[in-house]
Amino acid sequence: MPVEKGAGDEVIGGSLNQSGTLVVEVTRVGEESFLQQVARYIEEARAMKPGILALVDVVLKGYVPAVMGFGVLGLLVWTVGAWGVTGQANPSRAVFAALAVFVPTRRP
Repeated sequence: MPVEKGAGDEVIGGSLNQSGTLVVEVTRVGEESFLQQVARYIEEARAMKPGILALVDVVLKGYVPAVMGFGVLGLLVWTVGAWGVTGQANPSRAVFAALAVFVPTRRP
């Protein structure tokens, strides 16, 4: 969609001259150019995280260690607890107890 420009009007990089002669004075280059500013704004927007994503990151940092801890705790309770109560360890039940924690909390 062409936009007509006249003498003294500002043009940005990538403008097309469809007819006639064009004399252009460069006022900004490199980091100051319009296209570079747009690119910088896009990068800044990509780098920003909404508040809920920051909260999710904090929660997930403790999630895996907590699940692993509960799984190991279940393993120990069923191994040491069974040994303390019955006088013999029950490793198969201990493994099932640990799996009962690990499997439902796995990522799809």
